[in-house]
Amino acid sequence: MGMEGVKTGAFWLRFFEMICAIVAFSTVVDYDSSSRIKFVMFTGITAFILALFFMVAYMAGVGAARGIFSLVVDVLWTIFWLVAAGCVSSFLADVPDTSKLQASTAFSWISWFLWIGSTIISFQDWRGGVSGPAPTGPPGIPNSSVSMV
Repeated sequence: MGMEGVKTGAFWLRFFEMICAIVAFSTVVDYDSSSRIKFVMFTGITAFILALFFMVAYMAGVGAARGIFSLVVDVLWTIFWLVAAGCVSSFLADVPDTSKLQASTAFSWISWFLWIGSTIISFQDWRGGVSGPAPTGPPGIPNSSVSMV
């Protein structure tokens, strides 16, 4: 597939997921003593790795990067980002004014919205998949004496 994979919307969505994940986890590294922040870092780092994996798979034309595998991963990380955004928002309420936490909160919520988009695309890819060979003749009524003329 090569550069054809770069032309897809799914590729660019993964690219923006990767950028938002980097910002979301890199801005909270200083606060890693909290378990809430550690979860945000886990979600951000794994989301970065997954987005990078999917981008490479799209460029290589790997068909397994679409379908049920992609759908399951996207649903899981959509849930992870929702929880991570809630965690960093909660932590922000406990800590006085810090622009790093505000940036992480914003990019965590943006990441959540981006992963919702990926989930929708993955669901459409999964539902639009080939289910079997195309019929070769006109439809008929099985076990019937009525002809379809």
